[in-house]
Amino acid sequence: MWRVGPSGPGTLCNRCGVRWNRWKRETTARETQANQRSEQQEETKDELTILRRKIDATKARLRILRKVNEKLRRQLALARKVHDGALTEEQEDVPDEERTIKDFICAVQSRHL
Repeated sequence: MWRVGPSGPGTLCNRCGVRWNRWKRETTARETQANQRSEQQEETKDELTILRRKIDATKARLRILRKVNEKLRRQLALARKVHDGALTEEQEDVPDEERTIKDFICAVQSRHL
């Protein structure tokens, strides 16, 4: 009995045809597995890239929030000083930002008195 081989039907004897078919199936299976692994690796790389971008964005937001938090702490400390009477309008060493806050707080207090 003659089997299909690399050159077409009827080119290999029974024994060689069986070996050829087995080798062909195994080779195809290995190639398929290799392709699936490479696709999975590409998907993993894409997911890692997305996660890294999210982490970078989160870190940037965290830096901004820390700056805002520090600014709010300074404003709160200034508001406490103004409320306790530790700062007066005559003090010139207060930065413009804090002076604006102090003026705002004084204006609010004068309306409520």
